[in-house]
Amino acid sequence: MPAITQTSPSPLDRRHADVLDIPGPRDDAVKHYTEWQQLKVTNEILKADFQKACDLALANGLDLEQVYKDQEPDFFIKQGVKIGIARRFVDDIGVWATRHEPDFDE
Repeated sequence: MPAITQTSPSPLDRRHADVLDIPGPRDDAVKHYTEWQQLKVTNEILKADFQKACDLALANGLDLEQVYKDQEPDFFIKQGVKIGIARRFVDDIGVWATRHEPDFDE
């Protein structure tokens, strides 16, 4: 009988398997997430780029769950967001969602 080997899921498979359920209004979650990202940098140009990524997401009707599922920083890069900021904006959603319970009453 042949041995059964397990392989780790490809990035494409992982995209569809990792589903987030972020509470509260979706547009508010994007704004809160952006504020959290901005707190992680001191440079005003980088803060502005996080805001640009936020504005692009909202202008295109994207919520954090969609951005996380798609894993496409190129969408933001092609519209002028710095590469590192675009990658962080896309990659850190899972970390933020598991560590922070947003306060949408602000």
